Amino acid sequence: MTETVFDSSQAFTPFDLAGDAAGAPVVINPDDYLEAEFGREFTPERSRQAWAQAYERLSAELAQPKDGVHVYLVMGVQGAGKSRWVSENLDRLGPRAVVFDAALPARRHRERLLEITRAHGVPVIAIFVKAALDLALSRNASRSADKRVPEDAVRSVFGMLEAPVIEEGFVRVQEVYPGASLPDVLETARLRLVPPKVELAQKLADALNASYELHRDFLEWSKPHWTLEDTQLSLHQAAQDFETAVDEKRYFVLERSHSAELVGCIGLTPRTEQPQGFEIGYWASQRHAGKGLMTEALTALVSQLGGHALYLTVSSANIPSQRLAEAAGFVRTETVPQARVSGRHGLCDTVVYRRAAR
Repeated sequence: MTETVFDSSQAFTPFDLAGDAAGAPVVINPDDYLEAEFGREFTPERSRQAWAQAYERLSAELAQPKDGVHVYLVMGVQGAGKSRWVSENLDRLGPRAVVFDAALPARRHRERLLEITRAHGVPVIAIFVKAALDLALSRNASRSADKRVPEDAVRSVFGMLEAPVIEEGFVRVQEVYPGASLPDVLETARLRLVPPKVELAQKLADALNASYELHRDFLEWSKPHWTLEDTQLSLHQAAQDFETAVDEKRYFVLERSHSAELVGCIGLTPRTEQPQGFEIGYWASQRHAGKGLMTEALTALVSQLGGHALYLTVSSANIPSQRLAEAAGFVRTETVPQARVSGRHGLCDTVVYRRAAR
């Protein structure tokens, strides 16, 4: 009945490895040096001093004898969500990381930091946190008065943004889009949407094995038989992805009944290209297809994402999936001719659906 687009972009893997000694990364933010008795003071002189102190701190940290040290430069316009990304990923970065959290919008603004790291022979990973100007302005406006940046300054920085590239001296570049605040569990009248957990492995194997005939024409990853080990591994990876800012978040749809049968799955993959938001994928089990359950689940989940543009694609031969998208508020915006092949349907068009941010 339905199909999915679970081909999320290459996930970022930090340099630090599991098993490091206890500790937390050093986080340097020039704004922290603007603090005064009654909050932050934004003046040209204070700003120059703050940047000088931040770079001095960076040099001091890199001068310490510490094996495996590396720097994460987390950049983007004010209000993009840089500090949030840092806080959400702090544990996985490890104690050998030094995080520099600052706008540094253009290549010329990043030269000083890269000079310092080159002098110490330390690798730098660029994390470019992207956000639409309207979203950045809205977030900035909601800050306390002493932490709010003048709107003209936000617009100016946004206009100067240049995506970082390896040629500047980075060992890796990652563009991320700040995730929405997603629910841990979502309940509707008949359903519970839950994040991945290995305990669902048997239910998932049963649902996929019973639904192969339904899925095989539209889901590239479908196969005639899934073992319990297959679904355990899949759920383990999905659970890890759910906790990161850049990877797909899968929700498994369960009946609100004693048996809690698996109805289907909905995946949200953050998009970094325009329009930013989420790419949606979904599938239903054969047993529960055609009962309106996936419409109920998808409608409830997208209602939590009103501030984000949503996007999905389906095969022109998959009429039930198109109806589901339209029932959940998606609008057909494009058809890509002969873009996919189905064993039973031959060459098919790809139908593109979007749901604008609201």
